[in-house]
Amino acid sequence: MTALGSSTAPCSVTVIGGGTMGRNIALNLLLHGHEVKALDTARTAISGLRVHMEGNVAMMRATGLLKETSRRQDRLRLGQSCGEAVANADLIVETIPENLEAKLALYTEIERHVAADTILASNTSSFMPSQLAQHLQKP
Repeated sequence: MTALGSSTAPCSVTVIGGGTMGRNIALNLLLHGHEVKALDTARTAISGLRVHMEGNVAMMRATGLLKETSRRQDRLRLGQSCGEAVANADLIVETIPENLEAKLALYTEIERHVAADTILASNTSSFMPSQLAQHLQKP
């Protein structure tokens, strides 16, 4: 596992959920040099991911928020399945809709494919971490 704050190597991050928050989190991580995979069950969310990123990068360049010209967003990889997307991830950021049952099912699936030291984070604003971890073997 790569240290998340390490300046010598990027960490591997998977963002699950391709809505507004997931897209922007993925872009921010890419722009900071991390390797990012994205996964969403909705084809429209994933297909719009790169278009959304291009628009945000253009806006950031136009306003001076982004000065570099490299195309880090082109390094985004799209996951085909949960197991493939989270394999070897140092950090997993869950950004799916606020549905507790869906989140619990996703967390159970994620846990089947990750190492015990993988960090699992949620973008939830509705649920306590203890609720999300209640059925996990290695919370």
